[in-house]
This record gives sequence, C-alpha cells and structure tokens, in this order.
Amino acid sequence: MKTFSLFAALGMALALSACTTVLSGVRNFSDPAVSYSGKSFAVRPIKGQETGLEYQDYAGYVASKLTAYGMVQAPFDQADFVAAIQYGVDRGRTVSGLTPVYGQTDGGEATHSGTIQGPDGTATYSGTTYIPETYGVVDEIEWSKTDYTRSFDLVIVDGQSVASGKPRQVYQANAISIGKEKTFYSVSRCVIDAVLNKFPDASGATRFVRLVATRACGSVFSDNFR
Repeated sequence: MKTFSLFAALGMALALSACTTVLSGVRNFSDPAVSYSGKSFAVRPIKGQETGLEYQDYAGYVASKLTAYGMVQAPFDQADFVAAIQYGVDRGRTVSGLTPVYGQTDGGEATHSGTIQGPDGTATYSGTTYIPETYGVVDEIEWSKTDYTRSFDLVIVDGQSVASGKPRQVYQANAISIGKEKTFYSVSRCVIDAVLNKFPDASGATRFVRLVATRACGSVFSDNFR
C-alpha cells in the first residue's frame, strides 16, 4: 500500500493490562475554500475492498465521524463528496539488545580471625575491616521486541468531479502509528480518531495524537500536540 506520508518513524506502543496507548502522527491537506457542514457524502470502496467485512467496519466508523461534523450520508451518485480509505500494516521490525544490570562489585565489611603462636603460647584474634564500596555492571539482560507500522489514508473528492471522470481532491490525510500491535484492527479506532479529531484542520498541518484504547469502548482519551 502506498501512502503520501512524509513522517519519520514514530516510536510507540505502551501496553497496559486493560488498555493500550497509541501514538499517531497525522498530516493532512485540504482545500480551504470547501465547506463540509450540511453537505452529503458517501464512502466508496476502491478495487478489492467491495466485499470486505473489515473494510465495511472502518468505512462505517469513518462515516460516523463525518456525520458528527454535520455531514449527511447519501447514495454515491447523489453525494456532494466521495471518501475513500486505505489501511495496512507492514511486516514489522525486530530489534534486540542487552540491558546492563548495575550493582555492587566490591567493598563493604570484611571480618577476619586467626591464631597467633608465641613463646608464651597461642592467642586468637578477630576484627572487622571496611573496604570502600565500588559499583559497576554485574549482569546483562537480553531483550527483543518487534514494532509494526500501521497506516491509514483518507481521501475526499468532489462528487461532481467523479462523474466527469476527473476526480478533484479536496482533502487528504495520512496517519502513521508504530507499536507492538500487528493488526490494523487492534488500533483502528485510535488511528482513525487521530485523523478525524480536528477535521478538516489547516492544510499542511502536522500533529501527533495520543489515544488510549480499551478493548470494549475504543478511544477514550486524546492528547494533541504539534
């Protein structure tokens, strides 16, 4: 799958027992002269998506987000705007290494004892010696992790231009998220929310959105920063 993202890799994926934090980098471009409120739209599958149940899930969610901005869903041939989506996950990248474990390497308290033989007999002795403590690497822990790049593209074109055979884009956005979840579905709500939480936003805007997803209810918290 091709995307139009210019982002460098984002390091992410914070797993908790009941939730996952997903960081997405989003870049979008839009026609500032276009108004969307009160206009109709249709989400149209591209080749290969027509019968996909996974596609229908994402398309339905995108439609619900656009509706929340005051747009109205309509049949494809009657819509003011037509939206198309693409999504995917790469094969992942595994990195490994060694983490040093630091601890005391020498020093501390040492006890000693013994017997002394003399002309008048023997005598025993004992004592304690204190040696300055030193610290350093005492062990190493081997680790390995695999991160996957999840991407989502949204393109909106003028509905009338589709009929003419020369679709005119009015909006395009791309989101990239990197983390341990290796399916798009597992982070789909967070990544789509990251794209559409400031629709349409300023053209050329780049932002990073952190969302906390739960298995039951999708994205529950957002933190936007540019």
